[in-house]
Amino acid sequence: MEETEFLKTTALPRRPAVTISLIAMMLVLGTQESIAQTAVASNSGPVCTGGTVTLNETGGSAVSWLWSSSGTASFNDNSLQNPVATGAVNGEIFTVRITDAGGNTASATTTVIVYSLPPVRPDNVSGEETQCRNAVGVVYSISPVVNATSYLWEVPAGVEITSGQGTLSITVNIGPSAPASGTIRVYAINACGTSTPHRSKDLNVTDPLAAPGSITGSSTFTYGATGVPYSVGAVTGATSYIWSYSGTGVTINGNGSNNVTLDFSSSASAGQLSVRGINACGEGSASSLELTAAAKALLLSSVVLEGLYSGAGTMRQARNATGPQYAAGVADHITIELHDAVNYATVVWSLPDVPLSTSGMAEINIPAVHSGSYYITVRHRNSIATTTALPVSFAGTSISYSYSAPLAIYGGNLKVSSDNYYMIFGGDVNQDGIVDTGDMNWVDNGSASILRGYNAADATGDGIVDTSDMNLVDNNSAAIVRVRRPD
Repeated sequence: MEETEFLKTTALPRRPAVTISLIAMMLVLGTQESIAQTAVASNSGPVCTGGTVTLNETGGSAVSWLWSSSGTASFNDNSLQNPVATGAVNGEIFTVRITDAGGNTASATTTVIVYSLPPVRPDNVSGEETQCRNAVGVVYSISPVVNATSYLWEVPAGVEITSGQGTLSITVNIGPSAPASGTIRVYAINACGTSTPHRSKDLNVTDPLAAPGSITGSSTFTYGATGVPYSVGAVTGATSYIWSYSGTGVTINGNGSNNVTLDFSSSASAGQLSVRGINACGEGSASSLELTAAAKALLLSSVVLEGLYSGAGTMRQARNATGPQYAAGVADHITIELHDAVNYATVVWSLPDVPLSTSGMAEINIPAVHSGSYYITVRHRNSIATTTALPVSFAGTSISYSYSAPLAIYGGNLKVSSDNYYMIFGGDVNQDGIVDTGDMNWVDNGSASILRGYNAADATGDGIVDTSDMNLVDNNSAAIVRVRRPD
């Protein structure tokens, strides 16, 4: 009984669960503190002789540090994690010993570099002295300098260092405001200062080439012409020239010079002749000259249409339902064709919608390539196609031909008026080369429907299909009027 009472008296009080948890946590922490440590030592060097160096330890979970030196450097406090040392010499080794809460230790060393002088000046700068304005990615560099820890580059205003400042090599862009000439400098640096004197390199900036002056030479060309000269004045800074032509059939001789000659083939087309200067910076702006083929003037006279004849070798204007079809002074429109002198069936060139004046004049330009001899045929919407008696020479630059007499027309195929002027036969309404019942049918149908306006069935061109048109077609049909041409 007494023993039982003693046990009750001496029994330990029950601890709360929280207290037990804290004890467990302390045991765990104690286990962590007993893990072996790793020390890591470094310093703020290089430094110059007499300078201070900060020592750093960044390794384990230390609670104490002890620094020592292989030399005579002094510490502000060698028990600090990051003490400051004074009086170190080059190559002096600093050792740190760390201790954690569990009594574990570790050591590490760091060696200090100490310079006694600034570095020597850098060697020559590598890179092109002449650069193009607006050039990008230009590189300049030097060889490593003994005892240098960094490098300082200086460039002219308007030149941008895009990368590499502080290193052996920089990349720059030559901006639009960069001066025509300037200097690139570089300094070597260490803890004792900056190298003197520094090395420098000249920089010369080349501007883009200006456009040449106006091109000297003819703006028109003759087909088949060779050795035709063109030139521009010398462009400052240009080392060569490039010529080009936007058309076809043209050969440029002497490209690369500011003086060239052009050969024009028989099929040369109109185009733009351009030239620009070239140098190491590329092509400059261009100067241009538009070239067109020289034209021959063809003047046809006394081309009088029977259906529009008004007397004295003149014509009235063709009408539509409300008034004249064309502008004042224009009787109607015709088509002019040039036919091969040997094979008439070959149409060498033609031009439709040519205005024919009320006085029987038609004037057009013919490409200069047509310099042979050709039959000239005039066509009209409801008249007989009429051709020159013989091929006409186009060797000159101005050709004239008159349709005023039968001798001038193939087969003498003209109609004489009551006042003794000659006219081109009308009434070929369907344009089949003969005036016959086929044309009368067109006119008859148009008349029956009271057709008004600018129509082929209106043989007299007065704006309405009626008996006057029937009379013209009937008379020419009775006379068996038809096309006369070389076959």
